Amino acid sequence: MGAPREDLAWAAGFHDGEGSVVFGRMRGDTPYVQYCITNTYYPALQRFRRIVGKDKVKIYNKKERKPHYKRAWQLSTGRHENVQAIVAMLWPFLSREKQIQARQALSRYNKAKKNDKRSYKS
Repeated sequence: MGAPREDLAWAAGFHDGEGSVVFGRMRGDTPYVQYCITNTYYPALQRFRRIVGKDKVKIYNKKERKPHYKRAWQLSTGRHENVQAIVAMLWPFLSREKQIQARQALSRYNKAKKNDKRSYKS
């Protein structure tokens, strides 16, 4: 059973303000797609994690850059299947800009993966 619509709408709003879906390449030119939200309010990240599924994302303590910065955490996953699942869950409630961002990142990842001749798991 999925999360209630109100929770999904809240999670999409949180993502619109704080989250991102990005495409990149690791050393060796291996493509990856990542979902992440960085925030200083840990309970909001916990709520988001409960809504999308605790098995899909992890929360990490962000290393402080300057002593006067507030403590921050990053919720993220680099697993392609989890990124797709989160985006699909939130899609109806995401802003147009965030839909475009997610579509572009996933499209670039899928194209790069298709053109990649190496054999590895995603």
